[in-house]
Amino acid sequence: MTFAVRVAILASAMDFTLGMLLNIGGTARAPGWTILNIAPGPAVDIVADCTDLSAIPDDVCALVYASHVLEHLGYDKVLLTALREIRRVLMPGGKLMVSVPDLAVLCRHFIQPDLSDSERATLIQTIFGGRSDPYDVHLAGFDHNILGAYLAHARSEEHTSELQSLAYLVCRLLIEKK
Repeated sequence: MTFAVRVAILASAMDFTLGMLLNIGGTARAPGWTILNIAPGPAVDIVADCTDLSAIPDDVCALVYASHVLEHLGYDKVLLTALREIRRVLMPGGKLMVSVPDLAVLCRHFIQPDLSDSERATLIQTIFGGRSDPYDVHLAGFDHNILGAYLAHARSEEHTSELQSLAYLVCRLLIEKK
């Protein structure tokens, strides 16, 4: 499922016309979206690390979309710093949509005896990163519980979350800032 399709499904149920739509780690232009990426590119609006969103004011994002970003951050303070920065830029009522590889699902698939070497290699790249550039390295692994614990730790107690399981090897968590 492409970025545009995922976001269209989400946006059809919500009104995001009052705030910034921020795609962290994006590389493809989509109408109305601001793209923040650590690497410069033709569609990138803000070149920055997601642990420092100082180019974005507090409480301005109606939706932050971070697909396959958090696994590139270390478990040390870096991951929580990024999540706190995302929370800071979310406006009241704003939402965070996160997708990460689901390590539990990937491990279950990896041990299947009927997988080809090519399929195993693809799973290994999904677990550890494809190494296509210096940033394409995974430093963290998640399942629903681990991701949920990090998000709960990064948000204040008045936040609510809804966990949704997806069929294509990812966890997705939707957080609403109140």
